[in-house]
Amino acid sequence: MDQIRSVDEVTFDGIYTSVWDHREEIGEIGGVWLFPAGDTIGADGFIGLDKLMALVSDYGCRLGWHTWSHPDMRTLSDEQIRRELDAPDWMPRDAFAYPYGDFDQRVVELVKEAGYGKAYSTTQGNADGYSLYRAYL
Repeated sequence: MDQIRSVDEVTFDGIYTSVWDHREEIGEIGGVWLFPAGDTIGADGFIGLDKLMALVSDYGCRLGWHTWSHPDMRTLSDEQIRRELDAPDWMPRDAFAYPYGDFDQRVVELVKEAGYGKAYSTTQGNADGYSLYRAYL
């Protein structure tokens, strides 16, 4: 974990049980974003909503959305994308992470329309706020 203390933000997608197992170290980092996909919350190998919320309240993590079912959004209709972006009421609309890191301009516009403040990718991006590049560690 020492090598990631010099970055501005650290992000986790899916929120596997290993994130919970390392919650103390994660809480020390600061600037941690958690991007659960709706259908993984509480699924085998992933943490449940109670632990997800504890990571926020007790360890200072922030929440962003990662869709309901982790699709390649470029292959969906506009209406399907809107449904994937329609996060549960407890989920803030501060940030979004594109599944697989993939997006196109149409997806970006729908993410903006849904009210998200910024969006992250692992495959492409720039500093425009809706294609922020993040690297794997």
